[in-house]
Amino acid sequence: MSKVAAEPSMDDALRHKEEGNKFFSDGKYSEAIACYSSGLKCCPPDVDLCAILYRNRAQCYLKKEQWQKAVNDTSLALVITPSESKALFRRAQAYEKLNKDGEAFRDVKLLLHVDPKNKAGLELASRLRNKVSAKQQTRESTEGAVAESFLELSKPDTDRSTKLQMAKNIAILAGQEGGAAKIFQNGGVPRILSVLTEDDSELAQPLLRALASICEKHQARASAVVREIGVERFRKLIMNPNGSLAISAAYILHQAVEAFIGTDKKELKGTESALVAPPMAEARAVLKMVFSLMKEQELTAEGRDAMVDLAVQVAGLPGIAPEIMKLEGVTCLLEVSAGCVELTSGKTGLGSVSPVLRMHIAVALGNVYDNVGKDKTQFKKECAIFICPKLVVSDLDTKIQGAAALSAVVQGCSDLGNDMLARESILPNLLKMAQSDILASQLAATESLAHAAGDKTRCTALLGEGLEALKTLFKMSTHDKVRIRALVALCKMASTHGGDVNARTFVEGAGRRLGKQCRAFLIGDDQVFENRKWAAEGMAFLTLDAEVKEDLVKDKEALQALFELAKHEDKSLLYGVSTALVNLTNSYDKPNKNEELEKLGKFAGENVPQEHVLDDEDFVSGRVDTLMEVGVVPAIVQLSTQTSHSSREQLSRVLLALAGDQKHRGTIVQQGGAKVLIPM
Repeated sequence: MSKVAAEPSMDDALRHKEEGNKFFSDGKYSEAIACYSSGLKCCPPDVDLCAILYRNRAQCYLKKEQWQKAVNDTSLALVITPSESKALFRRAQAYEKLNKDGEAFRDVKLLLHVDPKNKAGLELASRLRNKVSAKQQTRESTEGAVAESFLELSKPDTDRSTKLQMAKNIAILAGQEGGAAKIFQNGGVPRILSVLTEDDSELAQPLLRALASICEKHQARASAVVREIGVERFRKLIMNPNGSLAISAAYILHQAVEAFIGTDKKELKGTESALVAPPMAEARAVLKMVFSLMKEQELTAEGRDAMVDLAVQVAGLPGIAPEIMKLEGVTCLLEVSAGCVELTSGKTGLGSVSPVLRMHIAVALGNVYDNVGKDKTQFKKECAIFICPKLVVSDLDTKIQGAAALSAVVQGCSDLGNDMLARESILPNLLKMAQSDILASQLAATESLAHAAGDKTRCTALLGEGLEALKTLFKMSTHDKVRIRALVALCKMASTHGGDVNARTFVEGAGRRLGKQCRAFLIGDDQVFENRKWAAEGMAFLTLDAEVKEDLVKDKEALQALFELAKHEDKSLLYGVSTALVNLTNSYDKPNKNEELEKLGKFAGENVPQEHVLDDEDFVSGRVDTLMEVGVVPAIVQLSTQTSHSSREQLSRVLLALAGDQKHRGTIVQQGGAKVLIPM
């Protein structure tokens, strides 16, 4: 006959409490929490022992800096034993850590009413009194500053310099804690819009910044701002000939989508939840407007960049990529990519476009592809439907547009782009375009081939069908824009061995010869920036070859040319420069060696990867010394201002390699390298 388990008793609860107290004394707070939790299961919910267990567990949570849990437990203790001094004090401590100084001050005032001589309570009360008073003064001064700024802005006789200062004040206040709320609560959004005019960009800029700050992380306010501005007003701002207004308006939309969907948005309280539409519906409306504007013929280059960049920034937010698919945003991005390439007429299909637009479209496509989840098949289908028919028609301009869209896909979603290249007739048509007498056709096709050549699998097909065509283009073309793209394609094809001397694609020494050709494009004041950027990308691939590394590190003029590129604001060059530095310092990931497997591979006649002798530690150390001498750290500091996550990782690797030798560490710190690492 089985025994019936005994019911938990108060004695069990006391035992768990004592065990918890011992763990607490030993600094084992997690174990103490477990004991107090077990004790709570053993005693009725309304006895004093239960309150003690809640208080003690709250103290553990305070030690573990779990402030909200401490508030929860002390509140439960106070339900059982109201006005108990320890529970009040501990809840006040937790409230203070949660920046709820008002609630903390109320608790400590009640504590001192019960225990007027409580020393810790008196100290806490003094500190909180000062903080609450300072917040009140700030609140009052913020309200006064907001009122004064709007009053001066709205006066017809206020001089222009004062109006500009008041607009800047509003932007500053909107960016401060509590300032955005005060502006919004006092009807600030319609008041800002009443004085904002698209004809005065200097006055409009700070006011638009203020509206963006009002949206930040607050769904209700963001919803109201977007609704107040309206589609037509946004359209006027983004279509404005002054591109800076388009960028500022796009930033409002970015902050709004972040507020609707972002993981760190503020929770809606009270009636706010009834005042806004479902967040995804709000975000969808914004995205629909963005994709509609993106294709406008009259849009400025800055405005088009701003719309594409907005797609880049929000595509990774939860649920946004599938919404972009539903809105046919992928097709829209492909249309813009096709529209920004130079056609046979010498003009683009979309009018005003920037040199970096297609790179940004590639990033946007990549972000959507990476976050679209189960809709990847539909993504691939849309790309194929848009691109493939264009490359097989007879009209050359249509083919050029197809090649431009393909370039964007290859850059942003390399596996998908290269799958498309493998389709029957696509690669032959690109090669035929590359050998055309029409410059626009040569450029579009060669650029697609250059982007595709970085893929080892696709490179095999290119070696078979396209090698001679690319060589001919490089040697015979009279246009440097075509020659550099063909050269980079050859550099990528020559580098597919990844540093393995046993797996060279070209004959020995070919990498060094290609490096010299890249150098010619990299240095010299007469070289246009676009060609130098392509040359840096070629070097990024060639420097997998140890012989090229040694050539480059001995060529201080070429190194300085690379470092000079780091100063340029164009983010698309970041990859080439940072990758070359990773390769020069051998700070890339290396496979673990297994001598037994290598022996077996050699015995079986398999290719066993083998590093070049010039990649031995002594040579790498020498290259690091040379890079330090010619000023690599300031170049890294300059590059680190860019926002690419992968590039920041590459720069961290380079700095780690540089700091491997103790003699360089002081120089790295002096030249700002340590400051670069902190935010990384």
